[in-house]
Parts: sequence; structure tokens; C-alpha cells
Amino acid sequence: MTDSGSLCRIFNRVYCSFGQFHIEIIADWITRCQACGCQTKRYVFAVTLGGEVQPVLIDGHNDFAWAMRQLYNYDLDVVGLSQITSNLQTDLLRLHTGGVTGQFWSVYAPSTLSGAEAAVTTVEQIMFIRKFVERFSQDLAFVTSAEGIVTAHQEGRIASLLGLEGGHCIDESLTILQMMYALGARYMTLTHNHNTPWADSATDVP
Repeated sequence: MTDSGSLCRIFNRVYCSFGQFHIEIIADWITRCQACGCQTKRYVFAVTLGGEVQPVLIDGHNDFAWAMRQLYNYDLDVVGLSQITSNLQTDLLRLHTGGVTGQFWSVYAPSTLSGAEAAVTTVEQIMFIRKFVERFSQDLAFVTSAEGIVTAHQEGRIASLLGLEGGHCIDESLTILQMMYALGARYMTLTHNHNTPWADSATDVP
């Protein structure tokens, strides 16, 4: 998990309900992104399943894939992720110690890349995360739904999900977006630091 840069803000409000699941956000805080230095918000969720409250901590943004690309060229054999790894902000030991239930792994390409290059870079990171989860399947489970998160939690594994960081990564193509979904991505932010042809970034000129 990324180091927190501010105190946690505690509150209690409904986030969503569907079927037997009722989810509330009970806390949030601001952290700084490891990949580009921008600020991002983290949330703590409480999940009620069939009337029983399950303690759930879901991290919605983790730049582990980009850090592995930059520092180790995605090579899982040269870094010991079962123990504290000083060059990274994430490892399996800290995820377990912190009680993380679910982790959205951010798949990121700088918004300065061209559309096609950004798309390829993003798929590259998706495949790395899938390989990473498979390598450490005793600790992690690749999931794409709330039900999958609950099942992984019951098995004592950390649910691993994918989030696309910036709409530039789909190269203005709904087909590429559908492909990303088929590969397991379950959210996409509209922009990153720069505008796309169809959405304005808060950090770019409108």
C-alpha cells in the first residue's frame, strides 16, 4: 500500500447496495501516487453480507505494476515479495499485516504516450498482474466481482482486481475498452494528467 500522507477521515454513509451485499464507506484519506506523484484518495469499506458485518479493507489504487516495470522490468525472480521490500511500497507481508481484503492493482501508462503505445503498455501491465497473482496464488486471488472478493476473503486470500488509470489507454476505441474488460479490468478513470479528446483532466487546460 502507498504510504498515507494525511490523517484518516472517519464517516459513515451508504456507498451501494445490491442483492445481499450492502457496502458503506467508513473512512477515507489522501495519499501520493508512487508512479507520478499525484494525490489519490483511499477508502475503507464495511460490507454487510446476509446481515453479518464483514471487516473489509479495499485499496482502490496501487502502482505496484508500474514500479515493477521501472525498477525490475517485471522480473518477479529478482525481488523477494514475501518479505518487506525496501524499494517498493507494496509486498505480500505488508498487505497481510495491514489486513488488506481486496487490492485494485492500477495498470498505468503515462498520459504523454500516444494512444496505441498507451494501450500496449496497459495490456502489458495487466498480463504482469495476472502472472503475479498466479505466482502467489496462496496469498492472492484474481477476481472480477464483489462475490469474488467475499470468496477470496473466506479463503484467507487477498482479492486482486484491476483498474485502468486514464482513458487515454483505450486509444479512443470501445473495442479496446471491451478487451480490457475481458482481461479483467473493472474500472477506468476518465483521464490522468492530460486531457483526452473526450474528457478534460483537472490538471490540464480545458
